[in-house]
Amino acid sequence: MYNVRATLIGLGATFALIVMFEAIGGQIWTFTNGVNMNDRESLRVALAHAPTSAMIFLIASYGVAGFVGSFLARKMAGGLNTRPSRIVAIGLLVACAFNTVSTPEPMWVSIASVLIPLPAAWLGMKMAAS
Repeated sequence: MYNVRATLIGLGATFALIVMFEAIGGQIWTFTNGVNMNDRESLRVALAHAPTSAMIFLIASYGVAGFVGSFLARKMAGGLNTRPSRIVAIGLLVACAFNTVSTPEPMWVSIASVLIPLPAAWLGMKMAAS
């Protein structure tokens, strides 16, 4: 039960951070008027013309969230068990994969969104080992 609680706290922190970062990013980089969020083609064009800094911020937010969630999960599990951190990493990876499939992002953003969370979560897991 102790590991379940650690896993849920890690996953909760991960996804809460992603929501927070996306809200901040949405305030900094806004879409121009006339972008229909329900039209896939309109959204694809808007994302293709989005600033590179906005895309890097999005990818970095996945990395930071994976690091923090994995770190918290292992710390809450006593620092010895790595299973909660691994579950957080896999959960984030699955969420990022679903996001890349459902959102028409540029290809480099899709690839980086799937590749960044795992090393970040691994680093968080290793940092929480003490």
